[in-house]
Amino acid sequence: IEVMARRFMNGEFPYAPIHDFGYELRSPYMPLHWGPFVIPEAMGFDDRWWVLGLWLVSSLFFTHLAIQKGRSIFQSSILAILPGLFIYLLLRNNFVVFSHTVELLILSYYIFLAVALTSGNIWLIGAALLTCLLSRYSLLFWAPLLFLPFLFKKPKKDLFKLGGIVLAGMLILYVIPFLSKDWSMPFLGLEHHGIVSM
Repeated sequence: IEVMARRFMNGEFPYAPIHDFGYELRSPYMPLHWGPFVIPEAMGFDDRWWVLGLWLVSSLFFTHLAIQKGRSIFQSSILAILPGLFIYLLLRNNFVVFSHTVELLILSYYIFLAVALTSGNIWLIGAALLTCLLSRYSLLFWAPLLFLPFLFKKPKKDLFKLGGIVLAGMLILYVIPFLSKDWSMPFLGLEHHGIVSM
């Protein structure tokens, strides 16, 4: 991630093969997995503080919404403690998740998506869905489920608007600047990911 962020800052192609670790690495990371780290790289502070800050901001928004939308004090309280409880359970036996990975960043995107879906604002939902899609491939498998309520319960114009926002964002943030330079990139990255996980 740091290599890709530094390359981007220096005007280099972030997805070129990485040879810094003694072997060739083809990164499978999507732009919003490594892109936010350009800021701490440029400002010279520890990436983990940046990730923790983003998670904290998203959790505060979620907590505010939980209190605002809760039907009772009990329900609001349960919803408000969920982000903190999730992190506690995640880190209780495996603190390395925080100290050596960026999983809190991805979690922040999903919290943002939950807040956006609750708000009902199409632009916010589109932006949140885009952050999740451009951070991990896995969302591709269940993203169509997010469109089902728009297909059956919302006006069709909302479905097209949401699809347009997501498509435009994918083109602007991933396809045009990166993927169009090497169409094999995601496949090579996933192939490397598969080899490493065996």
